[in-house]
Amino acid sequence: MSVDVRPTTLVRRPRAEVAAFMFDPANDLLWTGGITSSKPDRPGRLTAA
Repeated sequence: MSVDVRPTTLVRRPRAEVAAFMFDPANDLLWTGGITSSKPDRPGRLTAA
């Protein structure tokens, strides 16, 4: 038997505000579990390669 667990969190903020927070590398340690440090390769906002 397999078990599929999907935890969820309700964030009462507009999607654009949540996305802006998530895509700002300065916030990585605040919302990404399991990491102890984060440093982008280039300064500024994240972009698609």
